Amino acid sequence: MQVIQLGFNLARKYFGITFIFFATILIGFVYYTYFATILPETAPNNPILLIISILFALWIMWAIGVTFFKSCYVGPGHPPSGLISREELQELRENPNYDSQFRYCKKCHYAKPERTHHDAITNTCILKMDHYCPWINNCVGYYNHKFFLQFLFYLCVGCLYACILTYPAYHAESGYSATSSSNETLEFIFILCVTIFIAVGFLVSWHFYLVFTNQTSIEFYENRYYKKVAQERGEVYYNVYDLGYKKNFEQFFGTEGHHWISFLWNFDIPKGDGVHFPKIDNYFKNQINLV
Repeated sequence: MQVIQLGFNLARKYFGITFIFFATILIGFVYYTYFATILPETAPNNPILLIISILFALWIMWAIGVTFFKSCYVGPGHPPSGLISREELQELRENPNYDSQFRYCKKCHYAKPERTHHDAITNTCILKMDHYCPWINNCVGYYNHKFFLQFLFYLCVGCLYACILTYPAYHAESGYSATSSSNETLEFIFILCVTIFIAVGFLVSWHFYLVFTNQTSIEFYENRYYKKVAQERGEVYYNVYDLGYKKNFEQFFGTEGHHWISFLWNFDIPKGDGVHFPKIDNYFKNQINLV
């Protein structure tokens, strides 16, 4: 069993590096073609507009690079050592009904805080786990979910901007004139960026929905099941972490005390410990016992 796990870990490591390399090459290709083809062929005549266009493109490129790097290399977070006493851990392991804010992970042989799940791919417990993403060779959890969503958001913005600039080359009726080679390149970039924008756009919309409702992908399906069971019992189930869309947004992006737009340039690691979370009133917490 250990040999199989070792082989799986090696495969994940090298396949993950391959995915990161491919994603980096793809992003780098778009960077290069912007300066080599898109900018020379689509540059506005007005120097002020040209400067604004270049600065905007540079900002998007920088943001994509920073958030992609942080998504890959900032750990999602794991249950800290010293989280629970040895005696309490033993009681938690031997007595499933033991009254504790933690659960026992049979694979890690350690306590699992609320919103923590065991990831079968990395074989570790992840704080506020959302999913494992091969494109960043990392699990998305408490400390890097923010960067992952920012990366997807900026990737969508960058693709949309590239689509706007290259659309005349794709739409032949527009009377766009350029050399045949550059025109073909612009057409390819337009199709590529439209494809990425549509695919990633759905993912961005999904994760923003999760942010506004204070859920992870895992918790969404759990909550949907709990709501169904509650409805069958004639009861009401509430997501105890849902503080309202504004508070949820601030908690996720760390924009408390700042304008919401600051999430665009706030690339700091999330505050908190990933173990304790604010909840709505206790009246709602214990409306239904489903576990």
